[in-house]
Amino acid sequence: METVSFFKTLGVMRSIFEEVTAAASSLMEMNAMNVSPTEEESARLQAAFGEISIQLHQLSVESQEKIQEYNARKEESAVAAETSIREYTRIQENLLQLEKANADARVALARKSAEKDEYERACKKSETDLADIKRRRDAEVRKAEKKREDLKKWFWVPGYGLYLAIDTLVNELDNEIGSLGRRLDEEHRRLTELSGQYERLCREVDERNQKIELTKARLSEQTRLVEQQNATIEMYKKQLLYWEDFHMQISRLESKFKAGEKSPDMMYEVVELMEAFEDAAEE
Repeated sequence: METVSFFKTLGVMRSIFEEVTAAASSLMEMNAMNVSPTEEESARLQAAFGEISIQLHQLSVESQEKIQEYNARKEESAVAAETSIREYTRIQENLLQLEKANADARVALARKSAEKDEYERACKKSETDLADIKRRRDAEVRKAEKKREDLKKWFWVPGYGLYLAIDTLVNELDNEIGSLGRRLDEEHRRLTELSGQYERLCREVDERNQKIELTKARLSEQTRLVEQQNATIEMYKKQLLYWEDFHMQISRLESKFKAGEKSPDMMYEVVELMEAFEDAAEE
């Protein structure tokens, strides 16, 4: 039970307990000795009965107020718990979406990586092919230059056709170099594009991973909140049951007092109820 909230009520209960104990003890002693109470003792006893009756009525009113209070608290807590559960569900769904998005992104990353690797290999091959053709062209150009020098010295020797053939080959190699260069530029452009896409996907995955961690932390916090709210609801239910039972018993005793049932047994019943209440309130 909420000990702090019961301090005032416990004080009242102890006051009643003392009055009841004194009255019950007096009656027991007189009954044991077959002695009738004096007018003063009777007056004190009636005063005790009157005080008990007043306090029982007050406790009946207070316990009814407690029932209403804890009913309201329980309902408010139940509404708050439902809201928290909906928020928990929303966070959980968001987490599942983020994890699915990252799983899809990892598949896309694998494909993009494979495509990027393919273009890297293509670029390396094109670079190798271009370097080989350039070496061949340089060799043919050197051969052509040498042939020109020889023709200058041996102009009467037939060889002009061979010179033209070499020149034609150089032109063909130039064309092939130009074609390979354009293809290599395109491959480099595509590789740069793929690298950018890959890096962008990596950043998205990293950012989503951060969101996933934050979402998991929020989910854990929301789980703790729901658990706390459920524990609070259970506490309010326990207190509500306690006050409902206490109100029922107090109302029953109050009815007996109003009906004039003021026997020693009745006094013991009140004492037992007071002790039960005090024990339960201190738990």
